[in-house]
Amino acid sequence: MKVLIAGGTGFIGTALIEALANKGANITLLSRKASIQTNSHIETIKWDGMKVPAFDKVFDVAINLSGAPIASEKWTPKYKDLLISSRVNSTKAMVEFVNNQVNKELVFVNASAIGIYGDRADEVLDENSSAGRDFVSQLGVKWEQEASKANVRTLMIRTGIVLSSKGGALPSILKSIQLGVASYFGNGKQYFSWIHIDDLVGAMLFLIENKDAKGAFNMVSPNPIFYKDFVKRIKAIKYIFFLLPLPFFIPKILLGQRSFLILQSQRVIPAKLTNLCYQFKFSTLIEALKNI
Repeated sequence: MKVLIAGGTGFIGTALIEALANKGANITLLSRKASIQTNSHIETIKWDGMKVPAFDKVFDVAINLSGAPIASEKWTPKYKDLLISSRVNSTKAMVEFVNNQVNKELVFVNASAIGIYGDRADEVLDENSSAGRDFVSQLGVKWEQEASKANVRTLMIRTGIVLSSKGGALPSILKSIQLGVASYFGNGKQYFSWIHIDDLVGAMLFLIENKDAKGAFNMVSPNPIFYKDFVKRIKAIKYIFFLLPLPFFIPKILLGQRSFLILQSQRVIPAKLTNLCYQFKFSTLIEALKNI
């Protein structure tokens, strides 16, 4: 299997590339970084996020994980423009590339996020749920609209909070509780829709290989949980002494508009994955945390 991946240097892309390499895939990685180590399974080519280079080889899978980090920078108008352009432009470039491929059996996988649904309290959200109207939701809408222009089988991966020891939210959360105190905001009843990194990668490979799979998929465990209960699970494993509720205004002061990312409530279920009988390795949070 020949696989083209754009934006594969983050912790999700790294885990996916490792899994693909273990399956014997021949991988071409498009990266903005000038020097990345290559090996017999992986060829790295620099790109600008705007135009995919021409290749002699015929690909079976094209994957786009590109996009500026959403949580690491202040949301100035300029950075909001970058969040949009880095996703839309890279997706547009990949769509143009796959639409010109001779292999019409090629599978196109494009990143997305459950942020597309917005803040929805305790409403159960599946792939048929409407998009929200906030900035993050509309970012997701623009992202997916561009991906939907591909004329091959397309998978839009609406990723939840990915749990891993190598990146994402969990290392930051664990670092914040080293003094034996864990915190949550308000009453802690914001739904937290999560997925273990092994299930995210496993589900992506499962969907690539399943010819009946197409469209948007919620990449979350079947068991979303209140954030307060999430912190309690960590407390039980890490022997934390205190749970400390904090008022909502603290993250709003510290993070500004980005506080939306940790204060929103999204009760998302993987309806389409379940219907295709994907078997989760870690369906409960306690199993996932113990493994990590």
